[in-house]
Amino acid sequence: MKKNRRLQGLFLAAAMTVALAGCGSSDSASMKAEAPMEAAGAYAYETDALYDAAAEEAWDEGGSSGSSYEMSEADAKSNALKDSSRKLITTLNISAETDDMDTLLAFIEHKVDGLGGYIESSNIYNGSMRTYGDKVRQSRNADMTIRIPAPNLPGFVSDVQERSNITNQSKSMEDVTLSYADIESHKRMLKAEEERLLKFMEGAETIEDMLTIEERLTDVQYQIDSMESKLRTYDNKINYSTVYLSIEEVKEYTIPEEEPDTLWEEIGAGFKENLDSVIEGFRDFFVWFVTHIPQLIVWAVVIFVIVKIVGVCRGSGLKKRAAAAENGTGRPLTPKEQAKVAKLREKEAKKAAKAREKAMKSGKIPPEPPVPPTPPAPPVPPAGE
Repeated sequence: MKKNRRLQGLFLAAAMTVALAGCGSSDSASMKAEAPMEAAGAYAYETDALYDAAAEEAWDEGGSSGSSYEMSEADAKSNALKDSSRKLITTLNISAETDDMDTLLAFIEHKVDGLGGYIESSNIYNGSMRTYGDKVRQSRNADMTIRIPAPNLPGFVSDVQERSNITNQSKSMEDVTLSYADIESHKRMLKAEEERLLKFMEGAETIEDMLTIEERLTDVQYQIDSMESKLRTYDNKINYSTVYLSIEEVKEYTIPEEEPDTLWEEIGAGFKENLDSVIEGFRDFFVWFVTHIPQLIVWAVVIFVIVKIVGVCRGSGLKKRAAAAENGTGRPLTPKEQAKVAKLREKEAKKAAKAREKAMKSGKIPPEPPVPPTPPAPPVPPAGE
């Protein structure tokens, strides 16, 4: 029994030393290991006083000041930097123009495949858009996310530039060397702890010891898997550069404008630009007018009908007011209103006369009897007779 207690005390003291050494490199690892270590510490403290001595010794050597761990971590990072090159993640943004979208897209797919890369995402739009003056213009564009092996990136950009017109290009590089080295260092320390735990597992004699070791071993292996996943993600981003490529199909490439040398050249360029704008505006208006003639006719008819209805309503109201004024039940009309009423009555009279004449011609009403001629007046004798 004493032998078992002594073995437990030695194992827990060693585990406590490793846990304290891992506190500086990863806060998440220490937080995950804190619960099982506290339980194991309580168990050893109750069984043997050897745990206290071993724990205090481990804390004095590395845990209290942290200098021993800091030096080992610095040495690990230094060795990692010496053994490996800088870890750079390259991202490139390119905006390009082309006069043959299909040919360029086929070339890019073939080139990416030949360089050992792959197209992560692709969005191709084939359609049209309306510009000022409701003018239709064909618009085809493509947005692609491409992953290219880092050494082949300059050649890929050069080939795209030869077959298109690059209007905008930006490049960013993220140095993850220190983060990469820190993760590798942490992984190596966890691997060493895993080996020690496996050895302790082989020498465990009680179920309690095996459960304690297995719990810590599971946590360490989980952290190792997490570190390896991060390293694989970094490796993918480092080995394969990311290219965000935006392509637009145009009729003519955009040519950078040269600044005028003299004042008169600047005036001439500005005048020409404004004159072209005016001509383009007249052209767009003419195209818009001709293409919208059917709509304009419909609107003209609608407006004409509305105006006629408003005129009839106003005339009817004005005639009612005139009749009221003649009967002495309403206020008298102004001279301007009287003139309007006279014109309305004159139009109605002419309209009634035309209708009557048309009805007589069609035989709907009998013709009016002829008016007898007025007899001539007798001659007036001269005044002297």
